Formats: sequence, structure tokens, C-alpha cells
Amino acid sequence: MSRSRAAVVGLLAALAATALGAAQDFTKAESDSLERKVQAITKRGLTPPKAPEPLRTSLTEREVNAYFKFNMDLFPPGVINPRLSFSDAGRLAAQATVDLDAVRKSRPRSALDPMNLVALAGSVNLLVTGTLKSRNGMGTLIVESASLGGIPIPVVALQEVIAFYTKTPELPQGFDITKPFPLPVGIREVMTARGAVTVVQ
Repeated sequence: MSRSRAAVVGLLAALAATALGAAQDFTKAESDSLERKVQAITKRGLTPPKAPEPLRTSLTEREVNAYFKFNMDLFPPGVINPRLSFSDAGRLAAQATVDLDAVRKSRPRSALDPMNLVALAGSVNLLVTGTLKSRNGMGTLIVESASLGGIPIPVVALQEVIAFYTKTPELPQGFDITKPFPLPVGIREVMTARGAVTVVQ
């Protein structure tokens, strides 16, 4: 997978970067449809724009989740059954099962560390809701709620889970959900509606 193509997929995965869902009805055909669209978005982003008007590509919620189902190698060990859902005006929800013990053991912690205050262990369900705002090639994720195993957690604890599971050689500190981030391959804006997301290039 090229870095540019991985960045597009990574954007979708980072917005989900977490969660659980009954994905057994998603099909390989839906996954393949998303793959073709990601390839087209990536190719378009690597070539100079020719059209005077922005180009829009619609990705359905089912396509995205089918792609996650059939490409779990996109996610690090410890993340199981990710699912992403879209609603109007940038609203989205992500859920997955994550290994909380792996996050806790990643560094020394004090008794008052937020991760030690969560009375859960092992694999637990993570659910995040929020709003994605994007403009001029930059995105911002506003977290509205987060929970582990049904227990509400602060954004600082959520950030640690996300950072732990999104670390790469190119991003050694992981993805920071509290800061604006550049959209990859010439994407100008990402718009959501119920059950779909539109990528504008």
C-alpha cells in the first residue's frame, strides 16, 4: 500500500480508530467498491487538478465498514470489529473493541493517572461520538462523548487510547484528536450525511 493511499485509508480509520459493531452482513462487493473509490481519490490527489469545479466522491457507511471488515490488517493488534457511522452536518460515531491492558502497560503510571481510574481491564468496547469539521484541506474532530465499557471517560483518556493505537514510524506520537490535522492527497473537505460521507477534492 502506497503512503498516499494509506493516508486516505488512515483518515477513515483514524476517524473510527476505535470500535465494535455487528458487521457480519457487510459484503466483499461493498468492500471492493470502497477500494476502487480510494484508489481514484488517491490517483486524483497525486495529479494536478484539471476540472474547474471541485470533484466529489461519495462513500457509503456500508462500504466503509465492509472495507474495515475485510481489511482488518489496517488496524493494529488489540483493535477488533471497528465500525463507523455518519450523520448530518459532520456528526459521526466510532466504536470498536480495544485491549485496555495494552494501553495501561505502555508506560509507568501514577495512582491518579486517568487510565488507572477506569475500573475496567482486558478487551472493552470503546464508543466515541463527535463532529468532524473540515475546510481548505484541514480537519478538526470535536469529541462530544467517549466511553469504555459503557463508562464515560475524559478526552485525555480517549486521546491516550487513540495515540497508542495509531503510532507509526511517520507518526511516532500517534494521531492527536485534539488538534487540527491536514487532509491527505488534495482533499479539501469531508462532508457527512446520514449513512454517507462525501470527499471533496
